[in-house]
Amino acid sequence: MADEVAQVVEMEYKGVYYLLKGSHEAITTIIRAIRALSNWAHEKNLKSPGSSTWQKIQEVSEGTAPVIELPKEMFEKTVKNPKRFGDEYISPFEYYCQENNLRYCIMPDLNSNDDYIPIGVPSQDLAIHQKQMKSWMSIRQETEENKDKDYDAKIQAKREEIANAKTPEEKEKLEGELAELVQAKEENKDKLQETKDKMSRDNTLTFEEYLRQGKGTNFEKNPEKALAMEPEVGIVREFLPIECMVPIRDEGLVPDSKELFYSQKTQDNELFTIKRTFEPDENGVFFSVYSVTDAKDPSKVKTFSDKGMTREAWMKKLPEMLKYAGMFADQPTTALVTEDRLKAYIKGLDSNFSKTQDEGSEEKQYSSKEAKEFVEGIKRDKEQADRYDESLYTTITVPAAAVMSDGEGKMSLELAGGLVSGAPVTSANKKMATLKINSDDIFEMKKPDGEVSSIKGKDIIAELISTKSKDESKAMHHIARK
Repeated sequence: MADEVAQVVEMEYKGVYYLLKGSHEAITTIIRAIRALSNWAHEKNLKSPGSSTWQKIQEVSEGTAPVIELPKEMFEKTVKNPKRFGDEYISPFEYYCQENNLRYCIMPDLNSNDDYIPIGVPSQDLAIHQKQMKSWMSIRQETEENKDKDYDAKIQAKREEIANAKTPEEKEKLEGELAELVQAKEENKDKLQETKDKMSRDNTLTFEEYLRQGKGTNFEKNPEKALAMEPEVGIVREFLPIECMVPIRDEGLVPDSKELFYSQKTQDNELFTIKRTFEPDENGVFFSVYSVTDAKDPSKVKTFSDKGMTREAWMKKLPEMLKYAGMFADQPTTALVTEDRLKAYIKGLDSNFSKTQDEGSEEKQYSSKEAKEFVEGIKRDKEQADRYDESLYTTITVPAAAVMSDGEGKMSLELAGGLVSGAPVTSANKKMATLKINSDDIFEMKKPDGEVSSIKGKDIIAELISTKSKDESKAMHHIARK
């Protein structure tokens, strides 16, 4: 495809030169991100000595400034500030920046799934930051290696308990605890490998690598809007429920708040939420308790827990929880670490960000006429592609009774031949439901006898149109007789 062909574009923006490589779509995304970050300033962070904007870091850097990922431990306020009277404490990071008169920019965290904080630094200061970082990373690696040995000992002890179990019930309970310990060990092993991988490249990213971490986030979709919301909610990533509602056993993966708040906006524009809390068991392994409000009766709240369950067993339980919450397995879902962030995010969903978008429409600056023509041509290409994509779809309404949940978090459409799974419902009310169907898509259909077959989108459209025409003909005949 044309978009997959790599292109090279040189661009100047606010005195900084960029050499961009990638597809048309990738370059467009990068350009928008560059412009958004160059005009962005986190007011809270700018109050700290040495803290600066990304634009200023770019200006003083020798070339495009690098981004270094520092472990969160470096930002805990554990050091008494020698330059202030009283008991003011600052973080080790602030301390060595203050002592060495270092400039830096705390960047938006595009990868909030890890526990590292991205910092933009002038390239000439990078070596000092890397030296400080290495000592902290060594401590982290040692901690994770010791934890791995601790899990081995706990797993061996649990296996001995299972061998000596006196009843089937006791054995089943112990086997559940063993499964949790094994999963916790695997999670810690993955974190240890992540630590080693980051250390192998000195925890340093190029600016392009940093931007790539934003794939799948609100920053990728709309960087201006994402940065406007960032102080209150952070950068928000969307997941499917099967990706973000999985058991977490190792403490290293548990958020500091010990909570997660999920939200999902369904196709009929309803918003549903779930609260998840993390608790340690007697073995020091974590389990989750989900507080779920009944979608049909908000006065009812039911709890679900993954304690003592394998990942596979919990995945079988998940559809039941989603159904109770009114959520769907195939719809994007956000996960935020505090209730305040959730409330701010929900408020931001409906806010008018026209101001930031208008500000983002100022004239772009390019290094050449060819670069300008290339980038502006992307917009025309995308508009044509959007029109083409739209032409593949047919929008049609059906009685609301013909659309239902299949019990696994997906919508089904009732046809004469059976139930079509994954029906693309865009809106619904008590009387009618609207579907937007791609004629080339293939759907799974379950017949009344249980046989499963496939059906093309164009065949669904043809049947629905035929049924609708017959119904309208009957209605007209009935009116004529009157």
